[in-house]
Amino acid sequence: MSPLFSAQTYTGLVAMLLGLCFLASAAAQTVRPRPVPVAPRPAHVPTPAPASSPAAGDRDATSIESDAMQMYQAQNVGIFTGNVRVSSKDIRMKCREMQVTFSPPPGSKPIKIVAIGDVDIVEPTRRTKAGRVEYDLNSKVIVLTERPQIVEPKTQVHGSTITLDRAHDLTIVEKATLVMQDGIDVGGPESKKPALPGQNEPKVPTTIVCDHMRMDQAKNIGRFTGSVKVNTKDIKMTCKEMWVTFAQQPPPPVPLPGQDPVPEQPKRAGGKPERILAIGDVDIVEASRRTQSGQADYDLVNKVIVLTVRPEIVEQKTLVRGDVIRIDKSRNIDVVEVEKSTLVLQDGIDSDNKAAQPETLPR
Repeated sequence: MSPLFSAQTYTGLVAMLLGLCFLASAAAQTVRPRPVPVAPRPAHVPTPAPASSPAAGDRDATSIESDAMQMYQAQNVGIFTGNVRVSSKDIRMKCREMQVTFSPPPGSKPIKIVAIGDVDIVEPTRRTKAGRVEYDLNSKVIVLTERPQIVEPKTQVHGSTITLDRAHDLTIVEKATLVMQDGIDVGGPESKKPALPGQNEPKVPTTIVCDHMRMDQAKNIGRFTGSVKVNTKDIKMTCKEMWVTFAQQPPPPVPLPGQDPVPEQPKRAGGKPERILAIGDVDIVEASRRTQSGQADYDLVNKVIVLTVRPEIVEQKTLVRGDVIRIDKSRNIDVVEVEKSTLVLQDGIDSDNKAAQPETLPR
């Protein structure tokens, strides 16, 4: 399963924006006291970089193209408008307008960057789109709004707002939809069918929809709250709150003698889900079974689910209740264990001995 969306998503973007700040800051130092807008330039003609900018041809250089550039020294703001294109190492960004805000002199430094209008950020394994992207350099918080979405090879996330808190390794999504292309294997009946020789069973995506999603990369935990809906292979589940624990990512390889050390990467929750804890009005629907409880704790590694808080299982014409219901999905047939159980058979048990006797055929 591919890594879930994490704060590392914008490692390349931050590097590009910092390079952009260097260019804009240098340009701001040469602006006249009065704001003098630069005359519009033809589309896609690069805005000349200051003399102190990285040399042309430098693979780490950041270049900016726009139809017009305005620097307002009194307001400490620089504005790039019209077909804005920013290029840096391994990353490209397009937008209609970009604003850079600086701290007051002396020692002006960029403190905020805002990209507006059809923002499209392309990296080698990731594409991000939004109507607006704001980056606060002091708090290290990036906020994406206006239909933001992030697409990776096996993971997609979108919502009304996506917030990346790089200082605390947090990713927060409002009105979130998370799609994992490889899905989550919950041990349903279809998962237990043996694959045909020479054929790989196609993976079914898992979709999680909720009002609020919070990913803690440092702790490898994701929290989903508010009208949580999970749709995966064999199962549909709803609940009020859900916690997902992910496996830790392996450490970076140790460099060989003579090689450069591997750069330190931000912590991120990126391994396979190992545990799901659903809380509040948990309702799990399968092909021939419906399970309801106040809490469901699912060990995805051992494929064991424990239901508590008035749990019950309904299968066709059978109802099971108890204090604790444990379902082992690791075997060919689900094994159900119930503490202080109540079993209800809708068709009842026929205890009429006469009816059980074989019928005598007439001579």
